[in-house]
Amino acid sequence: MLRYAVLAAVILFPFVPHAAASAAECEGAPDQVYHFDVRTEVPAARLDRSRTRASLNGNAIHALAPSTVGLMQSRLEMSHRTKTTTTPHRNGHCYWIQHIDVLLRFQSLDIFIASEYRRDSCAYRAILSHERDHVRVAREQLNRFAPKFRQALHSRDVPSPNNPGFTTGSPSTEIETIVAELIGPVFEELNATMAAAQAQLDTPQEYAKIQARCSDW
Repeated sequence: MLRYAVLAAVILFPFVPHAAASAAECEGAPDQVYHFDVRTEVPAARLDRSRTRASLNGNAIHALAPSTVGLMQSRLEMSHRTKTTTTPHRNGHCYWIQHIDVLLRFQSLDIFIASEYRRDSCAYRAILSHERDHVRVAREQLNRFAPKFRQALHSRDVPSPNNPGFTTGSPSTEIETIVAELIGPVFEELNATMAAAQAQLDTPQEYAKIQARCSDW
């Protein structure tokens, strides 16, 4: 039984209503330009042969077959940095975003193959090939979604140097809320789409094809 598991953390912030009053009075900085960047980082997959089939079964999260012989685990995280400007104005602050830098990275990509299988065995090669397919899908989905994050950062009326926002509360909280509203849903969609794509590799039909390749299971 070959298994895939994904652990992902989405960064969300509490919703704070935007204060539109007096925003038109904020002068901003017409000489500045709002820009953004979305980067992806995918490390090389690490191979671990130290665990037995019994140990891998203890980490299984699905039940498509009675025994786990291989596993790919990934940990995807999202972080961002913003460069902003705030200026006092009447009873609050004008604010705008100069730059947003979003980083999507796999903190880890780990392939586990049960220690019972020798490196020169047919079963070992079949397991490794399958788990590498999971790694490939993880990379493909991340690269596929990078443009969607860019679109999200570009498609909304972001408080920019030419279109500043205004708040009577905390400008930093307001900015974090806006960024979360922009990229949080895309990150959730990425996780859901990636899980569905990985599940296509872990069907009974796919397992049957893999098992049919070898006789030394």
